[in-house]
Amino acid sequence: MHHNFVVCPHCTAKGLPGEVWKLNDKTPSITFSDGKSFHLILFSGPDAVPAPSGGLLANRVVAQFSYIHDSLGTDVHRTAVVLTRPGESRESATVQLKSAALKLAELLKSGGRLAFQYGFDGKKLWELQSYDELLQDGS
Repeated sequence: MHHNFVVCPHCTAKGLPGEVWKLNDKTPSITFSDGKSFHLILFSGPDAVPAPSGGLLANRVVAQFSYIHDSLGTDVHRTAVVLTRPGESRESATVQLKSAALKLAELLKSGGRLAFQYGFDGKKLWELQSYDELLQDGS
């Protein structure tokens, strides 16, 4: 599995330029690819999660990944990952996002489409079905 690349091996294998660029300098560089059938790139985040009250949810941050998988065509797809225990610093959230991204890449490697959103508690990745699930701690 390729990771931490600035030129995507999946794209270059298809004759495309493959340069990975970020929209926001605060977004960590997190990339994974098998080099032939997919790539996964952190698109945005980590960002605070809005609460139903209008404030922000404590101890929750969200990041959005974009991916392409050849079995799904050429369209870009997105999935969100909510960290339910992000830690006390941006660095700890980045470490967790890398771990979550590896788990997402493993799902992509097995050929499936990713769900729209997942929860991640630092160890376990699970599909979130509703906003109410986001409020739970994932244990």
